[in-house]
Amino acid sequence: MKLARWAVLAAPLALAGVGSCSDDSPRARFDSEVAPLLARRCGTSACHQTTPGRASPRRLQFRLDADGRIPSDAMDEAYASAKRVIDTTEIPELSSLLRKTLRPELGGLAHAGGSSFYDRRDPAYQAVRAWIASERGGGEDGDPATLTEGERYFAREVQGRLGEGQCMLAPCHGGQSAIPLRFDPGVEGTFGVAATRSNYRESLVHLSLGGSPALSRLARKPLRDVATALPHRGGNGLSAFPSTLSDPLPGAIVAWARLERRLRTGEGDGGLSAIAFVGGPIGPARVVEHDDFVPGSDVYLLSPPEPGGAVRNLTGALHATPADLRDPAVDDSGTRLAFSMRVGVDAPRVIWELDLRTGAARAVTQGARLPDGRWSADRWPAYAPDGRLWFASTRAGMLAEHADGYDTDLYVLEPDASLTRRTFTPSPELATAFFRQGHETSGSVAFTAIRRLGDGYKGVVYRFPNDLHSEYHQHVGITLGDDITWHMRETPDGNYVGLLLDRDAVWSAGALVHVDRNLGIELPSRLVPRGSLPAYRSPVSYLGPYGSHAEGIADPYAPESVAGPARRVQSEGAWRDPHPLPDGRLVASWADGTVRLRDPSARPDFGLYAVSLDRDPGTGALRIAGRQRLVDLPDVSETQGVPVFRNVPGQSVAPAPRGDRGQLLHGGVPMIEEMLRRVGPHGARVLRDDIRSVRILAWTPRSSDPALPAAPGLPSELRRSGAGPHLPARVLAEVPVESDGTLFASIPAGTAFRLQYLDARGMAVGTQHNRWFDIQGWAGASPGRRSRHLRRPLRGLPRRPLGSDHRRLPAHRRHRPGLSLAGALRRRRPRPGPRALPRRGSDPGRLAGRRRPDARPLLRRGRLPRRPYQGRGPRARRHSGRPIRPRLRVAGVARRRLAPRLSLPRRDGHLRPGEPPHRARPRGGARRAPLGARRGGAPGRSSARRRGGEHAGPMDRVGRDLARRGAVSP
Repeated sequence: MKLARWAVLAAPLALAGVGSCSDDSPRARFDSEVAPLLARRCGTSACHQTTPGRASPRRLQFRLDADGRIPSDAMDEAYASAKRVIDTTEIPELSSLLRKTLRPELGGLAHAGGSSFYDRRDPAYQAVRAWIASERGGGEDGDPATLTEGERYFAREVQGRLGEGQCMLAPCHGGQSAIPLRFDPGVEGTFGVAATRSNYRESLVHLSLGGSPALSRLARKPLRDVATALPHRGGNGLSAFPSTLSDPLPGAIVAWARLERRLRTGEGDGGLSAIAFVGGPIGPARVVEHDDFVPGSDVYLLSPPEPGGAVRNLTGALHATPADLRDPAVDDSGTRLAFSMRVGVDAPRVIWELDLRTGAARAVTQGARLPDGRWSADRWPAYAPDGRLWFASTRAGMLAEHADGYDTDLYVLEPDASLTRRTFTPSPELATAFFRQGHETSGSVAFTAIRRLGDGYKGVVYRFPNDLHSEYHQHVGITLGDDITWHMRETPDGNYVGLLLDRDAVWSAGALVHVDRNLGIELPSRLVPRGSLPAYRSPVSYLGPYGSHAEGIADPYAPESVAGPARRVQSEGAWRDPHPLPDGRLVASWADGTVRLRDPSARPDFGLYAVSLDRDPGTGALRIAGRQRLVDLPDVSETQGVPVFRNVPGQSVAPAPRGDRGQLLHGGVPMIEEMLRRVGPHGARVLRDDIRSVRILAWTPRSSDPALPAAPGLPSELRRSGAGPHLPARVLAEVPVESDGTLFASIPAGTAFRLQYLDARGMAVGTQHNRWFDIQGWAGASPGRRSRHLRRPLRGLPRRPLGSDHRRLPAHRRHRPGLSLAGALRRRRPRPGPRALPRRGSDPGRLAGRRRPDARPLLRRGRLPRRPYQGRGPRARRHSGRPIRPRLRVAGVARRRLAPRLSLPRRDGHLRPGEPPHRARPRGGARRAPLGARRGGAPGRSSARRRGGEHAGPMDRVGRDLARRGAVSP
């Protein structure tokens, strides 16, 4: 029916164009045939229409007159705009002007306005195509000669095979797929230059360019053989999938990866040249303790990296007396080695850098005195893809939360030798590393953040996004069975290996785990068979010596509960410091025999091993195939091995943001609360409907005053001074939650904060955030471009903080930058009624939680009940034999009870539970105003229209809501 209707409408139009214009030039064809179609199908203000003084951000834009046509004086602009979205050098069907309005099944692209053409035989489609075919010099013209060598090989050997292997189907990796790997499927198997470049970029980040090309994720995911394949969400048993790496598709991908590596490094498959490691005694210390000094260690180089290879001391000449060296890291070129060194008890632990070609070394950081007189500690250096050095340090001199020692934050060593602080939370950030593969992870800096939960720890791996435009967020570990997920490193195939540690482990040793990044979070075994997860597969492979699904936790926020994580006292053997090798093996330290993980008097002997992994041919489960000891120095341990090879960097991280303010845009408060309440992805999600605002609590930094003792730990007196479950914090703001669950606030940069959910009475409700965030501001940018968000921003949200409409406030009450809406309203008027209830048995003139000198005038005017009600149910309306009349709508429960009978819409057009229908009358009387009426105005006419037109600012809308809830009228 639609096709017939469009044909009836388009045919007379085409005939009219032919009969009225004898000029067959492309411009005449556009004026007579294409322009009317654009005006009729795309000519609305929500799409591509513009008005004088208002430009559209879209590439296609044009102006219409009162009759809905493109006027003659705007035709040149419309013509130039349309030419920007056509391709005249390849085939017309590749033009965005046609693909944006075509169904995705026919090769169409994502379009906010939906599909206009449901068949290529549509006369209107054919008219636009004919015009494009007659044009020359379109804005999307592609020249195949401009493709690089890698792009040409990809277009010739890989791209078409990906389409034949069903990878580009819409449910899989099509252009509108929910999975980050999204391909442009082209048009009927034809790929233009733009599509080729897009698909090339999408695929490139899934190649193993630093390791063996045969380990490329893009080649191993679409395999049927589970012994060599990587687990695939769509299953590995599809008949269209190849069986082995020698088949055409994976073979072409491996050859392409080898070509890309040669183009970037001059090498083919590359190879491991050496392994750097620390040899020497190790001392007992938890991962959050940094003041221990264990002299006698150095950094050694094993070359070639095999048993019997030569071992050379790299750092023996750098210290005259025995020193404590740790944390080696090698840059992507394989020529620079960074490590931390402390030369004495009264010396700082600083970062050094050594040239592996010349042996020259220098200290690149300097120590800082802490408040108690001790020196700072710089640990865990890591080279970013751009060559900058990141590390963790205690140099800020602040205590961690619960006063459990000094906090560690991330710092960046800039090219000019200056330091930039990157994190500001009281949760220690440790074990810095970088990820290089994947769209979401390439260029990301990763680390373990330690959070205190009650009397215990929970260490979770977090990462910064590669653009650094948002706060760091969880990567993996929140649902794993042990206390701390530690030393997470990326493998050449894009997965991860790491350790599980007990929070009281003193040897940094535990169980080895492998994590598949595409399979979601870990679930306890008792939750896996749920019906809502029939195809669930665990993302974690426990490689030993302990760890299993049965020991997963059910409640990650209650580590001391019965269902909490398993506490480890000892194990039969233990792993330390796993690091992937470019050939797919691991280098790790292993201690044989019984290892007492928490016993400081134990002296485990760790040796350096090469570990081989394989998959069970029947189930595909990962397992340790074998281990080979590489080196055994006499009477010392060999730990912290790192490979030395020529790596190919991933995406470079952005420079650190500058500015004194950042902006918080939270895209779904009820959803995040529900996810915090139940982490496991099973069962129905029930969102709370009583969250009305969010309180932003800022961390109050504390230095060690009085001084910390030299021994590890803190005196009990200091632990009791504000280090309990309610940590010292100050209220930055209280921001109302919008009807769609979002909130927007401006926050001082570099300030750690938590979010607390509040109901209509201002009481904390729901599962609260138990971690700290921090935001860094952007200088010299618009609010939208410097926003820092907890979630992706939603379209249609305001581009300025709520409450920032300066035109409607006196100068002395204007909203200062960074202050929340609640803060602005507090200066404008008293707090709303829900917090204004008098305490039972107290003077009714003294309000709980309010700072008004006297409330008796309000009581005389009938704005508050003289006595509070107690309990629930119908009897709660009576107290001492006196009914609470419906007009006394201040207490949250009373309003909720009245809500079903009220019909005043809230800001989004729906009734908010507990919201009164109108402001109470200023003086006595029980009569209610008619719905839609406003005091001092005609019925149905809002005060917003009287004050500033129909589009009143958010300050006015929210201010009216708060006034309706019981605030004193201005």
